[in-house]
Amino acid sequence: AVSSIGCEIWNGYMSDDAAGYAGWYSPSWGNLLSEYWEARGAAALAGVRFDGQQIPGDTWLSKLPFKHDADPAFKDLNALKDMCNECTGDMFPHTCVGKWTRIRQMIRDDTQAALKAFSDESHIPLPAFHENDMLVHVRLETGHPQVAYYAKSFFAGLVPESTSRIILLSAEPDWGKPILQSYVDIFHELCPRCSVERSSGSQFNDYAAIALAPTVVCSGSTYCLWAAMANRGRAIMSPHEIAQGKMPPIDDWTWVPGHVLGNGERPKDISNEDWVKHVAKWVREN
Repeated sequence: AVSSIGCEIWNGYMSDDAAGYAGWYSPSWGNLLSEYWEARGAAALAGVRFDGQQIPGDTWLSKLPFKHDADPAFKDLNALKDMCNECTGDMFPHTCVGKWTRIRQMIRDDTQAALKAFSDESHIPLPAFHENDMLVHVRLETGHPQVAYYAKSFFAGLVPESTSRIILLSAEPDWGKPILQSYVDIFHELCPRCSVERSSGSQFNDYAAIALAPTVVCSGSTYCLWAAMANRGRAIMSPHEIAQGKMPPIDDWTWVPGHVLGNGERPKDISNEDWVKHVAKWVREN
């Protein structure tokens, strides 16, 4: 649907006095939230109310606001005009410099409130952290083009001096062990005083962990992007496949370009096992 200002919203609409979003549920939380936050961003920048349907189901996502009064603090019609285009009106607005880049405070406040409301209601405790913890998310997939493995040099200078514990958050498939072991070794080298732990929990627990850790590093993943956007501490990410690689300014957000090996660089004729070996070696040596 298009309004008088001609702003396409995927799975939603924009009129002169509201932006709407047709809430639905997908287990791919990252891509679902890309749609949701871009629609929220449209309402915010237009200075109109958000009038959507609740995301159904019994996850924390159902606690996100589906109605919101107009908030003049975010209104910016010039930004709205720049950020309404073929890219942002598509299914994956996280790949664009979208309206989502301008509403971090809203993402923080509403995600934190939704996580807490879900935790209180379901009696599932939120993960707790010490101020000296650093969480590093590692997405392990052998073929997905969004996935890029971060070199040791990516992390140079990023570990806060006060850090005493580094938590590697990932799924733990057997095939990924060589890569995870490389990261354990890398962080022992970068931070000899730090303990390095591996963590793998439920989808909710890991999402909340990314949103709550005092310092978080995201790998190429929208699941991590939206949790980190909600984090009130320090968030660090590669611009690989996000926001057209343009590193748009986002409040309290650190983009680190380069120093990655993407699955897109994988030779066609290499076996999974050999690619994993190559990645495990590459991240240590670069």
